[in-house]
Amino acid sequence: MVLHTPAQVQLSEDGKTATLTQGTATLQAVLLSPKDARFAVMDAKPLPTSPNPLGQNPNNGIRKLAVHLSQTASMQLIVLLSLQREVQSPQALKPLMAW
Repeated sequence: MVLHTPAQVQLSEDGKTATLTQGTATLQAVLLSPKDARFAVMDAKPLPTSPNPLGQNPNNGIRKLAVHLSQTASMQLIVLLSLQREVQSPQALKPLMAW
């Protein structure tokens, strides 16, 4: 999962929560699954192993919020996104297939 954003991004100490702030708006992203997943904040540019064609937008002022996983062949990624004013219980979440 990758999210490109102009917001300021603050990661929790354990890397499981990212707080994105832009102006007066705040969005919180919480990694619920898998347990070893962690957020990382990167420059919004291609990875060294990805193509980077001439003329590509340099994405100035944009950050990339990514999920870092190590040695994962198969997993179920669950990320809870909520606005600061919203309250949502993880128990109320349904798998995408159940929507």
